Amino acid sequence: MKKIILILIIFHCSLSDSVAQWVTQSSGTTASFRDVEFINRNTGWACGHGGIIVKTTNGGKSWVNQPNPAVNKILSSICPVDSNVVYCVGWFETL
Repeated sequence: MKKIILILIIFHCSLSDSVAQWVTQSSGTTASFRDVEFINRNTGWACGHGGIIVKTTNGGKSWVNQPNPAVNKILSSICPVDSNVVYCVGWFETL
């Protein structure tokens, strides 16, 4: 009986440590996002419907719209090279 209780305690402790630490953040837009990529814990980008690209430099606490010529396109994937260069691709030959 002691063995079963010990196993249950260990199982319970491992579950409480393995819970993801996700927190909902506001992006400042109603657009649907298709991809989010970070180059470090603070700097990242997201892209999605309507040609939206947003950038954060504080781990997602705030997001800033990034100008781009793909207005009204669906952007599906974003690939950061460094903190200043980002490639984004979308539907219908959008790069």
